[in-house]
Amino acid sequence: MARWFLRLGAFARVIMFDKRGTGLSDPVSEVPSLDLRMDDARAVMDAAGSESAAFLGVSEGGALAALFAATYPQHCLQLVLYGAFARFPNAAEALKTFLMLAEPFAGLSQAQPRFGGLGAEEGICWQQIANCNKII
Repeated sequence: MARWFLRLGAFARVIMFDKRGTGLSDPVSEVPSLDLRMDDARAVMDAAGSESAAFLGVSEGGALAALFAATYPQHCLQLVLYGAFARFPNAAEALKTFLMLAEPFAGLSQAQPRFGGLGAEEGICWQQIANCNKII
């Protein structure tokens, strides 16, 4: 994915940010709402001096990108959704399924910082990842 963004950056300005509670952003006590995340995206655009942009929403970012485009159509030139979904009915069950499928792969401890703001499910997530690391 990094190589793709580098190529994209060769002919376009690429602005990326970590959603609250992930990456280099500060930890959060609960999952931020889509409205709050949309405000964060707008704040990043303002800070970068970008009046309008093409939005790429990947996976759960698709809902955020779609909401942003609907709320601020004057700031969204294009909308691209990749691997997005309309709803995520049972986060705990989906997380268990993901971790079960991910068990055969090494390096799950490196994925730990990417899981953030899961609320009550966060403890379950860390325990499952720890179990996977023991198996590997």
